[in-house]
Amino acid sequence: SFSTKWTRTLKAITKPVIRPFIKLSVHAARHPKTYVASIITFSIGIMVIGLATNYNEDTSDEIWSPQNSRPVNHGKWVEDESNFPKDTRASLLIVHRDGKNIS
Repeated sequence: SFSTKWTRTLKAITKPVIRPFIKLSVHAARHPKTYVASIITFSIGIMVIGLATNYNEDTSDEIWSPQNSRPVNHGKWVEDESNFPKDTRASLLIVHRDGKNIS
């Protein structure tokens, strides 16, 4: 019948998938100290790698702009090669709605 064929097909598919997990579980149950030590060692190693390579990138151009794109290259030119002053100069323009002087 369809039900028995379906059940056999599912077992044929799941058996090779489940078998390695069962072997791993049995091995872990027989040697728990080895697994606990290896998991702790792996976790500490990943933590050390993360701390050693951790840095913050807070420049929005570096985060959001594709590298070697036209806007990034133009920005680098303005900063490095254009000889424009590095300090920004603020200016303020106050305009009256009717065009009159503000006093």
